Amino acid sequence: MAGVSVKPLVPGDDMEKQWKMFQWQFDGYIMFDETRAAWNKEKQANVLMHLIGLDCSYLYEEATAATKKDVDLLKQHISNRIKPVTNECFERFLFKQMKRKEGEDVNHYVSKCRDKIKSCGFPAGFSTDFLIMDSLVHNLEDVVLQQHFFRTKDLKLDKVVEDLQVHEAGQLQLKEIQSCRATTSNTAIHFVAESANGRVSRSRTRSSSTGQQVSRRSKTRSGSRSRRRSSSTSRGHNHKKDRGGRSSSKSRSHKTRSSTPANVSTDDEDECDNCGYYHEANWCPAKYKKCRSCREVGHFTKKCRSKQ
Repeated sequence: MAGVSVKPLVPGDDMEKQWKMFQWQFDGYIMFDETRAAWNKEKQANVLMHLIGLDCSYLYEEATAATKKDVDLLKQHISNRIKPVTNECFERFLFKQMKRKEGEDVNHYVSKCRDKIKSCGFPAGFSTDFLIMDSLVHNLEDVVLQQHFFRTKDLKLDKVVEDLQVHEAGQLQLKEIQSCRATTSNTAIHFVAESANGRVSRSRTRSSSTGQQVSRRSKTRSGSRSRRRSSSTSRGHNHKKDRGGRSSSKSRSHKTRSSTPANVSTDDEDECDNCGYYHEANWCPAKYKKCRSCREVGHFTKKCRSKQ
């Protein structure tokens, strides 16, 4: 352990912290070497004063000769010089304000509480476990766990520490399980979304092809309708009269064909005197027709004899 070194003290506001570290290093410097471990208390005290350094020599200058010959008495003298004057009432107030930080180990918090209690001025032999236990239970954010401790009879600090460790370990495990489930769920959702997107794209392809077919059909139908309209328009133009006011031959022939009854011929040589057509006996289409000129029944207006 030849590599063990002791850092000298430096005047400052953190002298108490430095002194605590110095003692820990000095004890290791003496303990882990057989030669130094055999030194008597006076020699250890002389080495301690030397290692403290000149800047902080004032810490042991006022010590008595007997104190400087005993390393344990010298340590106590320096501790009293470094230790600030404390108000025990205020220290107890600070202890009551202590709260465990989120994620802080339970045993670490208990150790901090024990160190703080040393400056609170409690009498020797006074059990402070219940104070630490109350600090743990009263500041719990988990209401269910807090109610569990309230219902427990003869609650002890060891039981509270054990239950807190078990509960917190279970919470960590639960979070890990939920995280794994969330990852699995997100993967499944992503897979379903990809499948759905594939189905949607295929359905869109089918709908687009169907729409193209419907569009072609509608174009074909519209073309056929336009052809029919054009043909009907041409027939309507054929029905118009010529410049002399007479109907064209096509319109007359069309009108004659459309107004000619069935089984009737338009032969002018053998036409009927009542209807103007050729037909079998008792088959005259004007038999029950009323003439618009003379108002008599039995002939068409064009064959009315009152006009002749």
